[in-house]
Amino acid sequence: MIRRHNPAFYACLGAAFLLLPDSCAAASPGGEWFNPARLNNFAILAVFLLVFGCSLLLARRSRPRVRRLPGMEAMEKAVRSCGASGRPVLYVTGVGTASSMPTIASLSILGEISAQCAACGARLIVPHYDPVVMGICREVVRKGYERAGRASDYSDGINFFVSQDQFSFVAAVDGLISREKPGACFYMGQFMAESLLLTEVGAASGAVQVAGTDAESQLSFFHASCDHTLVGEEFYAAGACFSEEPLLLGSLRAQDLIKALAVALAVCAIAAAAAAELFDFTGPLAALRGALRIF
Repeated sequence: MIRRHNPAFYACLGAAFLLLPDSCAAASPGGEWFNPARLNNFAILAVFLLVFGCSLLLARRSRPRVRRLPGMEAMEKAVRSCGASGRPVLYVTGVGTASSMPTIASLSILGEISAQCAACGARLIVPHYDPVVMGICREVVRKGYERAGRASDYSDGINFFVSQDQFSFVAAVDGLISREKPGACFYMGQFMAESLLLTEVGAASGAVQVAGTDAESQLSFFHASCDHTLVGEEFYAAGACFSEEPLLLGSLRAQDLIKALAVALAVCAIAAAAAAELFDFTGPLAALRGALRIF
């Protein structure tokens, strides 16, 4: 065997290049503007964009009808109960930053909860982990009070900064729950190891607890310790429903339609592939199987 650093290796390599045909030397690489093998992917993308566009246009003309989630109804009922009993409402936006998607969805829910608290006279308490989120939430809550016609009842003290240390924040909120005895605790946003530490104290105080997050690792803790849990996409759907923004509601409808279309395409592709293999079809069914093949 000729080793790589042996001069004979390079001599053999040069001889191999000399023996190559002339056609190889004249070849030049070139890119393709369009790959016909991926035409099916382009068609699927075009259909998805068409569904999104039509859904957004229809949502601007008329508000889409969206099914109310049990967790949303439980939140509204808990706020009214707090207004009647005089107990405060605690709302926690999690430990995420202002750029995280769970925090953005939590702001939409907070806007509606603040308006309901103002309408029924319930005191709202919103401790914060991030000071930037606190500044945004102050504007959200202020607009909620104005929408309810109770702008004079608004105070910047509703939103207050606690700590950017995870467990220091949890310890402060747990102490707040133990002292204030809120009638409802809402945990909406990004949560990590602090989720169960918060909800077990709220459950011990007798509060109605509703949680919402997209963190899969924390859903089991919320399910075990809360009355209702908005799981994954339900959390984002609740934010869209509470905000009543046409664009958000239209995108929500478009996502449902695309999911149904994707399931239908998958079923058709599986049926076509199975039939072509079982019955050895080489005609239209085999062509349909190739058209529906995603990869």
